[in-house]
Amino acid sequence: KNTAWLLQMKIRKAMKEDGNELLDGIIEADETFVGGKISGQFPRKKNQPKKVRGQEHLQPVFAMVQRQGNAIAKVIDKVTREEIIPLLTGRVTATSVLVTDASYIYFPVKNHFKSHQVMSRGARIFKKGIYHKNTIEGFFSQFKRALIGQFHKVGVQHLQLYLDEVCFKYNHRKSDDKGYNHLMNKLLKVE
Repeated sequence: KNTAWLLQMKIRKAMKEDGNELLDGIIEADETFVGGKISGQFPRKKNQPKKVRGQEHLQPVFAMVQRQGNAIAKVIDKVTREEIIPLLTGRVTATSVLVTDASYIYFPVKNHFKSHQVMSRGARIFKKGIYHKNTIEGFFSQFKRALIGQFHKVGVQHLQLYLDEVCFKYNHRKSDDKGYNHLMNKLLKVE
């Protein structure tokens, strides 16, 4: 079991992208949270204080997906402007149109990109012409289905490698060999 897991982790390390690719065009960006309930939290007895409130026990993940293109995802410490804005400006071209939710975190990005389209569940705005967030929601759906059905349980220290695997599969979904030859070439270079 341990040998198989070690081999899988080496393959996942080879699936990590180089990190110098820029996304261009219509870019959808969002964050999600990974984790489950804490054991012993439910059911709760009367007058027993809550052990965890909100999302403090969940790990945030930020992703950007180019429409009809590639995905870039990163495990982040906190969902803040200081974490997300540098990721956006560093990996997305200035001529792109950014599509996000109505979170205050994304307000300053209008100065960095051609346009910023906001979709708001509260205001029931799910689509504006050709702009929507269905692509990023589909990517997160694939990631979470992999966590539940394929990986089952993932530690925070290895979450980025599993995220890299999902990104690699997503980015090579249209190639004839689904990225197999590219992966084999990278595996030969991994230590």
